[in-house]
Amino acid sequence: MMQDKTVAGRHPAPAGRMARRLVLGLVLALSVIGCAAGGGGKGSPAVDDSPGADAKAGQAGNGGAGTGGGTGGVGGGGAAGSGGSGGVAQSPDAGAGGALGGAGAMGADAGDSRDGAGVGGDAPKTSATDPGTEGNGDFIEPAPYKYTKDSERQLGVPQGTVTSFDWNNSKVYPGSKRKVYVYVPKQYDGMTPAPLMVFQDGSEPWAYLNGDYRPAIVLDNLIAKKEIPIMIALFIDHSDRRNAEYDAVNPTYGRFVIEEIIPEISKTLKITQDPEGHAAAGESSGGTAAFGMGWFHPDYFHRIMTHSGSFVNYSNPGADTYKDLVRTEPVKPLRVYMNDDSHDINDGPRLNWPVENKALAAALKARGYAYRFTFGDDVHGGFHGAANFPESMRWLWKGYPK
Repeated sequence: MMQDKTVAGRHPAPAGRMARRLVLGLVLALSVIGCAAGGGGKGSPAVDDSPGADAKAGQAGNGGAGTGGGTGGVGGGGAAGSGGSGGVAQSPDAGAGGALGGAGAMGADAGDSRDGAGVGGDAPKTSATDPGTEGNGDFIEPAPYKYTKDSERQLGVPQGTVTSFDWNNSKVYPGSKRKVYVYVPKQYDGMTPAPLMVFQDGSEPWAYLNGDYRPAIVLDNLIAKKEIPIMIALFIDHSDRRNAEYDAVNPTYGRFVIEEIIPEISKTLKITQDPEGHAAAGESSGGTAAFGMGWFHPDYFHRIMTHSGSFVNYSNPGADTYKDLVRTEPVKPLRVYMNDDSHDINDGPRLNWPVENKALAAALKARGYAYRFTFGDDVHGGFHGAANFPESMRWLWKGYPK
């Protein structure tokens, strides 16, 4: 049910003991060899897709065998070899040897330069904490909608800068051209790796950077109040193949961002390797793209925000199938904010935005995801999402150090 925001034994025989000692000695010897070899064997992830997956996260991560022959302790994270990769869970700091054990979820594959965790390396640790469940669930937000002070320029608040560059040499999308804008807050010191939030449809007047959301102002204000972390924001324009890129239910667009755009800005900016510090946002089909970035790349993006998300049958398969994937595939470590309205587009079965957004939110709820779904009385891409943008940012970044 939608909540109304306005109400707001026996001892073994001697021979048995001797046999166990011999086995233990052999295991320890193999462990020492594995540690010396520095092997980063990939553990077997314990996938928990129950609604309480985050509470069980400490069970995740059986250690994988190191390349030198050492066997990893269960959940030990590096006593031998490089420990186990963590099980899928809501919290990235899930117990010793869970998602952060040895070559954890991000660094499990040898030579993955994105993670800084190749063979023998450790996955980046997170200082994110359990955000709790306050603010999770379904909320009705009736009109009218208006800005709060967080969306207005405030005297004395340090202002970040926005620069841009052209990206016309894509290998993932050959021949495509687009502009990319980069917001850097005044408080960024150039030394401390910063979290990153990626907005689709970057400079469109109906979307983020130049639209009603006023992200630069909101980021300035919330960072100054230490309500969100000091973060870099990317605003990526779409190419002339917007729907083909955004609405496709596959990992390609996320791969484009991870393999091309983020490495480009990382030449001059320090971006955290922690997936808890990576977020994606989008409106309409941009929201579909943002959700896909997290769904297909949960080792990189953990925080997702969508406004009037086009979770409808626009492609083959259509983005309306995300709700089915959520219900049937193992739970991923995602925190999802969604916003939609009763007067969003309705073009019939599988093309009804309010119905499909509600269905996806229901699927997230059924599987125990950390999610927040705000539903109002506005139109597609209306003012509702912009008005509560500061509130949604506070919720999305809960648990991450400010």
